[in-house]
Amino acid sequence: MDRAREIFEFEGRIGEAEIVEFEPEHGEKIFLHAGDPGLKDYSPAIMEVYGEAGPAYSAIVEDRVLLCAGIMLMWPGVGTAWAVVSPLIEVYPIAGSAAVMYGLQYLADKHKLHRIQAPVYEKFERGIRWVEFLGFKREGLLTAYGRNKENYIMYAYVKESD
Repeated sequence: MDRAREIFEFEGRIGEAEIVEFEPEHGEKIFLHAGDPGLKDYSPAIMEVYGEAGPAYSAIVEDRVLLCAGIMLMWPGVGTAWAVVSPLIEVYPIAGSAAVMYGLQYLADKHKLHRIQAPVYEKFERGIRWVEFLGFKREGLLTAYGRNKENYIMYAYVKESD
């Protein structure tokens, strides 16, 4: 079965955003504005890697990519969240946050994830505020984690036991 088709049962609209299947070209259009200095050193091919590592989607507003997000499936029950967000998020913060919250919950349920982790560049204050707003809890410092030895902070959302 085509994995992309399997996960996009939730395509549709969330507020002003249209949720569509992730395509690497979506991320290539915005990843230079991602705020994470590590991404600026990658070629657009990183979007291919993200798309192949697990379920992913894009939010489109006014025919422009608002954000791309997904979860890299690590092993059963655990995934690593990623997002590439355009400057358009300043105009549509609620639609963007709602798309990510809904998408993470949907994918966590669909793939039976009990833990979703998200490493965030330690100097990316907006990213830190955003993952905390999304409900992720700070776990610790990842020293020299980035491609250029930047420090990151590991955040995680751990599902309560049933």
